Amino acid sequence: MPDEPQPEQLPDVPEPPPFITGYAADEWWRTAPELHRLGLLTVVDIPALATYCHAFGQWRLASEALARMQSGDPVMHGLIIKSKIGDAVQNPLARPIRESAFFWSD
Repeated sequence: MPDEPQPEQLPDVPEPPPFITGYAADEWWRTAPELHRLGLLTVVDIPALATYCHAFGQWRLASEALARMQSGDPVMHGLIIKSKIGDAVQNPLARPIRESAFFWSD
């Protein structure tokens, strides 16, 4: 409807916020230009995009760290590790991977 307020359209793809680095920045530059081209990146969308990109970056880092652990652990594949006191516990890297895995895939 023409009389409804609309968020401000950005003239260009914005730079990512300073905390968006590494894999998160790669995802920003993969996603933001396409959203902008489609007219879907407005000033109100930047925080949501930054949150997504940050989560994506954390997921990639955790996934790669777990993959390195898996290569040296043919039995538990890095999913179970020893705690400080020697008990078997779930690898803390598995949680962010599991919780965010349904959002994206390579």
